[in-house]
Amino acid sequence: MATVSTEDAFYEQLSARVLEIAREHSQQLIASRTATPKQTVSRYVAGGRPSPWFLHSLVRGFAINPSWLLTGEGTKLLTDVTADTSRMAGNLLDLVKAMGAVTERKLGSLVGKQHLMVLRELNDALISLESIQERVSQESEETFRKIIGDLAQALNEGQLDRMESLIRTGSQISRLSFNRELQREFKALVASATSILRDFETSIPLFREALFEHIATGKLVDAVVIERVNRFALTLRVMLRLREARNVCDAFLALLRDKAEHIPTYHHLVSLAAYLHVECGDLPEALPKLTQSRSLANEKNRAFSSGFNLAHALFYTGSMRFHELGSLELREDMAVQIPNAFALWTANKEHLESVLKRNERSPNLAHPLLHAYARVTFDAISGKGAKALTDADALTAEKIEKDPSHTLRMFSVHIIKAQAARLAGNAKVAKEETKLAEDVLRSGEPDVMPVLLFRAMHWRNVLLLFEQPTGAKEKRMAECARSAVKIHLERGYGMLRELADKIGE
Repeated sequence: MATVSTEDAFYEQLSARVLEIAREHSQQLIASRTATPKQTVSRYVAGGRPSPWFLHSLVRGFAINPSWLLTGEGTKLLTDVTADTSRMAGNLLDLVKAMGAVTERKLGSLVGKQHLMVLRELNDALISLESIQERVSQESEETFRKIIGDLAQALNEGQLDRMESLIRTGSQISRLSFNRELQREFKALVASATSILRDFETSIPLFREALFEHIATGKLVDAVVIERVNRFALTLRVMLRLREARNVCDAFLALLRDKAEHIPTYHHLVSLAAYLHVECGDLPEALPKLTQSRSLANEKNRAFSSGFNLAHALFYTGSMRFHELGSLELREDMAVQIPNAFALWTANKEHLESVLKRNERSPNLAHPLLHAYARVTFDAISGKGAKALTDADALTAEKIEKDPSHTLRMFSVHIIKAQAARLAGNAKVAKEETKLAEDVLRSGEPDVMPVLLFRAMHWRNVLLLFEQPTGAKEKRMAECARSAVKIHLERGYGMLRELADKIGE
């Protein structure tokens, strides 16, 4: 009778565990994360003996517990190991807190009584409690540091599923730690991770805490912190908190003045601040920032944010023409998206046709909402007004409802429908949609506002549709639009010059 050697048995069991991993992840993903050819992965999954490097890469790429992979002992994932640790530690913390609560109640019951001996004993117990808490914090520190390191790695590598697991585990362990520096670092990493995971309601307050706690320490703001400030401001921008995003950028730029020009991401922050100043009506403040960041940015940043933000500002000054966009150094996705905004404002058939063709050539780069809005506007000026309005209605369920700030995003839908109806000659629908847009705008949070493009389109719709307003609401809308256009023209927003005669300029 043939016997199975110990080595054969080891590899048989090892192959079974590799197969188990392959059932949870595609072979393509395994090949990508382990830098192994797909056919080699297929051979290992089919029972071939894996190389030591492949096993090492599995451990690193999928956070596999090496003890489980090689011997079958313990939990499969390293995060499960730390999760078990955190559960035990969490229980210990609960015990410590319970001890503290009991002690406090006993002290309270002794107020005014002459039980000095008992009071001394309870005082000793409190000192002991503090000692226990300090010891627990020290013993959990190594685990907490490991989780922070793993979360930073998962963040850099874009491992979304691993981020979520590490956040849960780290949140348990963080309850045990009294190390403020580690707590601050964990908060900052969780803020960045939840922003990527589009959990903005969690990320925004965490960013606020972590970044402003860093300022309170008096430590220098380095490249890592600047990157987090950038991410925080971008998160606020996504949530349409444009004024707060501008203020955050300005606050950190004031701290960094003349101290961070050697850090590439600093110029990204300057450029982002300029973009936000343009959005908030501060074009004169923005232009010097754009000049500065453009002149000092590295090649990557010139093609990424610097070129985009410069085109954004020049568009609002009225000095940039649609056909001149090609002269800017723009990253490919930016070169697809920026013309969409231009074409929506000009409502020029040639411009719209150009961006639609380009979007269809590069569907993965085109912004889905801007593309849809361009299609609606193009149909409206091509004699397909009814289709344009039907398509605009479909946007609500298909795209807007999935947006984290979808209530205010409805403002843009009403703006596009109003413009489409106006261009198609349907004044009744255009006025109805403009009034709905005004309702959404006024019902939103005071700290939240739509992007300038759609605010400007709304002012134009109001001034063109309600030249002789009737009723309090129409008069208020017309007065607000006239005032906004007048202020922006005075601040250099030349793209609004076409409306000068509507405000008596």
